[in-house]
Amino acid sequence: MKTMCSLVVFATVALAAREAVARLGETAEEIAKRYGEVDTVGEFQGKVRHTFKFKTYRVSVLYLDGKSAAEFIFPNGNEALTDMEVAALMEAIAGSSKWGKPDVLPLSKTWSGTETNRAFAHWNWKRVGGHCLSVSSANGRAFIEGTMKAKQRAKAEGF
Repeated sequence: MKTMCSLVVFATVALAAREAVARLGETAEEIAKRYGEVDTVGEFQGKVRHTFKFKTYRVSVLYLDGKSAAEFIFPNGNEALTDMEVAALMEAIAGSSKWGKPDVLPLSKTWSGTETNRAFAHWNWKRVGGHCLSVSSANGRAFIEGTMKAKQRAKAEGF
């Protein structure tokens, strides 16, 4: 009975997320149709970033070449996402439920997509300032990692 209840809850969460959550590769206009009005417009290393208030989340979307390349989901307040919510959001944003086994660290999990799902996801449940789920395309991940490495090099060189 407990398993059946869990499956029903997962299916409900997955269906709701799939219908409302934006997908990687969508334009700003397509994303706004799903999330509503842009709350803030900003940039990350010279690339456009829109932030939305959506349901019980704050969602930040990074665009590369006019298409969404990464989404960062922050639950409002100090609440954490459940494992079912994380799975449903990953599937909805990446457009696939095919994920490799996660790399589990003490405070986070990281997934890589399969051959048919080239996306990446990272769930950090003890991030300073709150919990965060990020889902990115291969080019989104490469951009973010390149930016982080450049910052680390600059810091190491004393800049």
